[in-house]
Amino acid sequence: MIKPVFNITGSAIDGDTCGQSILLMEVNETSFSYVILGPDSKLLVAAYYVLTHAEGRNLTEAIRQIVDGQDILQQEFRQAIVVYNFSETTLVPAKWYHHEVNRDLIELLFGNLKKGLVLSEQVNAFELHTIYRIPAAVHSLLQQKFSAGKYWHVYTLWLQTLQKLDSQEAERIHLVFAADKVLVAVFKNQQLQLLQSFAYTTPEDVVYHLLHCCQQLSLSQEDCILRIGGYIDEDSALFNEIKKYFLKIEFDKVEGADEVSPAEYPAHYFSYLQKLALCV
Repeated sequence: MIKPVFNITGSAIDGDTCGQSILLMEVNETSFSYVILGPDSKLLVAAYYVLTHAEGRNLTEAIRQIVDGQDILQQEFRQAIVVYNFSETTLVPAKWYHHEVNRDLIELLFGNLKKGLVLSEQVNAFELHTIYRIPAAVHSLLQQKFSAGKYWHVYTLWLQTLQKLDSQEAERIHLVFAADKVLVAVFKNQQLQLLQSFAYTTPEDVVYHLLHCCQQLSLSQEDCILRIGGYIDEDSALFNEIKKYFLKIEFDKVEGADEVSPAEYPAHYFSYLQKLALCV
């Protein structure tokens, strides 16, 4: 049995409530998480699982075990959304996008040893296409379990949420932390400069990537605003290391949204997933 890092419910939830709620699940190489947002967009349930050494068939079976083992996931929801956060992903400008070469491009960038499913999505606001490869068995499993679900890559939905921000800062970096990877989106003069995920094992790894982004994109560490979401604690070694190099740091939040458990978990743990669910 795979045990969750956390699995919390903030209020009573039954079949009727589920029928009016949104379920969003995020899947990547090493973790599985889900949130349930009620009819008023309030966060009702949040769970996070780390899938250690789960690849290929093992990853599929790990996800099956979680989905089958959670009674709440057997309910019918108003909307079910699956967000893929696998790293074999690239963005292509719309004017250079050609559907017929998607697989060739992914194999050129990430190799051809994995024969996964190659998918693509249009990001209208930025005139981009997200092209990505995911394990076919994982997609097949989730389609069986959530036949009416909608499926997206995180790049596509995250860009939609970032595009809606009324931000006037000349330089900003958005970060979302998972167990061993961080999503990074860099904006300069209101223009997207970079969207990428970076693997890390130490706090120094994260700082290295951030400083490298600043150097390559000519960003000021003193003036650039970092907006942080995901699974990072304010008293962690990771956050303390970031603070050594950046002066303007904010935690992400959903305006007007309540936390599930204010005493235990900060709102920025879930804000990113809430925003993804609300933008679909």
